[in-house]
Amino acid sequence: MEANQARAGHRLNQFIDSLDISKAEFSRETGLNYAHMFRIINGDGDPGFDTCSKISEAYPQLSITWLITGIGEMKNITREERNDIKRI
Repeated sequence: MEANQARAGHRLNQFIDSLDISKAEFSRETGLNYAHMFRIINGDGDPGFDTCSKISEAYPQLSITWLITGIGEMKNITREERNDIKRI
């Protein structure tokens, strides 16, 4: 198991926990195979392009950069938040 895969799986688990939903519900919402998702969370699989695309489509607020690399914030800034910052 590569260290980065384990960390990406840990970050995916963090994100799911932040949604306060079950892993089964996350799997349904994203269209990810439940077993594949669990392999990623356990560090035994890689969240490849297709997986990241499905997650991003269902949860655009998740920063895929953060998921894969751990760099930046977990959630992307929304258009409304960006506009609020510009007004300040």
